[in-house]
Amino acid sequence: MPTAVRSLVQRLKGFWDAFTVPQRTFALIALVALAAGIVALAGWLTKPTMSAVYTDLSDTDAAAVVAQLDSDGIEYQLAAGGTTVLVPSDQVDNVRLELAANGIPSDSDGYALLDQMGVGASEFQQEVTYQRAVEGELASTISSIDGVSSATVHLAVPEESVYTEEKADTTASVFLELKPGATFSGESVRAVTNLVSSSVPDLDPSDVSVVDDQGRDLTLTASDATGAASDRDTAIASKVQAMLDQVLGSGRSTVTVSTDVNTDSTERTSETYSAADDVPPLSSSKSTESYTGTGGNAGGVLGTDNIAVPDSQSGAGNYSSEEETVNNSVNKVTEQTTVSPGGVRRQSVSVVVDRAAAAGLSDATLNEMVAAAAGIDEDRGDTLSVVKADFDASAAQQADDALVQQQAAEEAARRDRVLIAEIAGAIAVLVLLGVALALRVRRRRRRREELDEQEYPLEEDLAPGPALPPEEADGDESDLVRTSVLTPQQRDPEEQMRTDIAELAEKDPAAVASTLGEWLAVHK
Repeated sequence: MPTAVRSLVQRLKGFWDAFTVPQRTFALIALVALAAGIVALAGWLTKPTMSAVYTDLSDTDAAAVVAQLDSDGIEYQLAAGGTTVLVPSDQVDNVRLELAANGIPSDSDGYALLDQMGVGASEFQQEVTYQRAVEGELASTISSIDGVSSATVHLAVPEESVYTEEKADTTASVFLELKPGATFSGESVRAVTNLVSSSVPDLDPSDVSVVDDQGRDLTLTASDATGAASDRDTAIASKVQAMLDQVLGSGRSTVTVSTDVNTDSTERTSETYSAADDVPPLSSSKSTESYTGTGGNAGGVLGTDNIAVPDSQSGAGNYSSEEETVNNSVNKVTEQTTVSPGGVRRQSVSVVVDRAAAAGLSDATLNEMVAAAAGIDEDRGDTLSVVKADFDASAAQQADDALVQQQAAEEAARRDRVLIAEIAGAIAVLVLLGVALALRVRRRRRRREELDEQEYPLEEDLAPGPALPPEEADGDESDLVRTSVLTPQQRDPEEQMRTDIAELAEKDPAAVASTLGEWLAVHK
């Protein structure tokens, strides 16, 4: 064994032999705990990072995925009640491609149903399969919306018949299973309604019903326009109030917004005609009639006895008539407008400000500020009222006093916490000092007991030395022998430490001075 290794082993053995039994026990426990920690840390560092390869799987698909992973010998974990499969992150892409190649998970809904339909399927089977495919595709699309765990869509498409004059309307119902803690807003309901109505021919959005897993009807009705108006009023009032609070101060103004919302749904059709320029007429017709001839008068002048007197004068007559019909081209524009509920008819904003706080602002300035923040439209008939009045400051003063008291209480609580922490720190330091002092006293006592229990050599075994003076020879021989044979390890530890420090100061005074300077800087 090399000398350095042998020296190290002897040094460690001496260090171990200097330990007492409790110290050795504690050291062994510490070594075992350290080894266990190292093993656990190594296992955690070498453990692969797991990522989801598929989520929200059905029981059948999850079983198929797990069976395939077992056959391939790939490590996996199950989460979310078995609906999510986790694999090592570096194998996610390969596992997903391999599962897809094996048809896992199986897509049993949607347009995949059309691939499974046989050639000899009847017309009824084709219609039902196509309807199921559309329902599956819609459900899959809605399930991808944030907050939706799964969705089910049912379509009620009336059967076409030549024996009925009027056809029933197509309707749809959507069942939503929301994730825990998720909420479905009115905007999301409108999105689902428009998605379903746009995907099915002749399906009106009003014929789509939306229900969640708690049995609540989320279908939008005309009353939703009123709710939207209330939210709009609150948002506008909050915006105007925030602006006034910045200018006048908190509690120096109050804002009220009222909106008249149109809750009717109307349809209007208009037709506009205009002449077509530079376009030849569609058709034209023209007829002409003329007559030329001579003839006598129809009668003469009545004479006596009512006998007509003949007139020998005669004359000629001409007659002509012309008629033309032209059918010109015209432009025809047909416009059909559908007005949905929720439109704003008129908006009213009322603001009251504290006279003292608004003393530096003119009425025109306040009106302009509020009108711009609230979006007042005069052409629509919106009204704005800004009034200055004396506010009751007692509530504001009470609020300020309560705020001051709360801040004082929080400051007192903070001081108490700091004081408690300081006391606890001082107690902890005292406890540590007490423990250290007790250990030191115990160590000294144990060394003294070890020195007292040692066997000292006899006087005849000692080397002869110079004779002692008579006055010194009168002392106790045992004390003399004990003093003459004490080794450096058996001397007083403090005396030995002072001797070592003195020798070190003589050998290297600069190092001792530097060490003392650092110690004083730390314990300053």
